[in-house]
Amino acid sequence: MKKLMMLVVVCALALAFLPLSAMAAEFKNAAPAFSITYPDDYKPQPLSAGMVLNVKPASGLPVLQITVSDKGDVALKDYAEKGTKPALQKLGSDVEILSNKEAKTKDGSPAYRAEIEWMYGGSTLLTTLVFVTEKEGKFIGVSVTTMGDLAKPDEISKSLNLKP
Repeated sequence: MKKLMMLVVVCALALAFLPLSAMAAEFKNAAPAFSITYPDDYKPQPLSAGMVLNVKPASGLPVLQITVSDKGDVALKDYAEKGTKPALQKLGSDVEILSNKEAKTKDGSPAYRAEIEWMYGGSTLLTTLVFVTEKEGKFIGVSVTTMGDLAKPDEISKSLNLKP
């Protein structure tokens, strides 16, 4: 009995520390082609204009949204300032870009990673992690909104692969 209990504990601990990819759903977009993984307990939500994916867990946060939009004359490094910030200002207030730095997608393509804090409903402080890249003249914007820890949003966004 003691050995069985030990086995159960070891298995439970092993499952708790599995990487996201071991317990993940995968979304694949056709054009422009890309894929991203996210936790398999996230459920689909209604799509708004430009969205190709909108999912969240039963707990409500984090919310993962992916948009595909024409690049136009906006530089990749300006996506958070000219694209995401105005969109968040329509949903809340006190929108502030805390950081905006060069990054890479899973396949090594150039990207930018921004952290944006904002107030929802005048009293709820949220952080949106924005991870954006470009392909075929389109921006692929991954936004993960949460309260607090950005470990899971980072793991999700860094799984973006332009060569699925």
